[in-house]
Amino acid sequence: MRPLAVLGLALTLLAVAHPVRAEVVTIASVPGSSLTPSLIARDLGYFSKRGLDANPITIALIPTIVPAIMAGSVQIGLSTGPVLFQAVANGLDLVAVAGWDRSTQQHATFSLLALPDSGLRRAEDLRGKRVAIPGLQSLVDLSFRRWLLMHGVRFDEIVPVEQSFPPMLDMMRGHQIDAALMIDPFRANALANHSAVLVADYPKELVGEMIASLWVAERRWAEAHMADIRAFRAGVAEGFAAWQRDPAAKAVELKYTKGNVADISLVSPDITLGDLQFLYDLTKQFGLVEGSLDLQRLLLPQ
Repeated sequence: MRPLAVLGLALTLLAVAHPVRAEVVTIASVPGSSLTPSLIARDLGYFSKRGLDANPITIALIPTIVPAIMAGSVQIGLSTGPVLFQAVANGLDLVAVAGWDRSTQQHATFSLLALPDSGLRRAEDLRGKRVAIPGLQSLVDLSFRRWLLMHGVRFDEIVPVEQSFPPMLDMMRGHQIDAALMIDPFRANALANHSAVLVADYPKELVGEMIASLWVAERRWAEAHMADIRAFRAGVAEGFAAWQRDPAAKAVELKYTKGNVADISLVSPDITLGDLQFLYDLTKQFGLVEGSLDLQRLLLPQ
């Protein structure tokens, strides 16, 4: 059984034995722009006016958010389809409570970057190179693997380095890694100051549009806290809208991320069965889930 499954099942038993009901709803994301609308919603009162006492936090890697949810220290956490499917296939009762980032032809949610003098310009150049990946078996990872295969490169021909986003650029500068899979604001800042160059917006080559991340919760908690779920969805939607146009929201972003992202990716709390199907097919392609899952059951009724 995979380490994720062992840890997850143990945490499930713990959660069943000691259920946690939180007055404060802790919302966890990896470092990056995904948490910005939640921070805006918290600081500008979009959550509190809906009766939600929210505590947005960051956790280094996407795969470690699920164990935090099952332990009760996080109530709503950012995840990706592959992580969700693996967790559910291994016995964890999770549901998707909202969609989030969407990677489109106009804006890829994540990209492959390298140093300007690296000589890395295409997939074939990555053979034998160290590539920083923010969570193995996450969507960033699996979509990268599919992109490599499209260009005739096997994943075992590169050297994956599991690493969170914040230190990636410094690691490239220090020649600890050769390239990195990055999201905003880290990607935007690296490109803006010419510290790195874009090798590929690789999600654009896979599909016209895909849901890059989604929000998940433990089913029992979610079903007992539908008012909190609705407040969360409405609050982050308002936070995202303000992020695009409101100077006060831009000030919140600057406060927490030390920069402002100019090209904001498409974000929506909506999620469909079709969104999950593409991600499930991708997860199955690399043998990370066996059998079949009832994808409709993974969508929390609104």
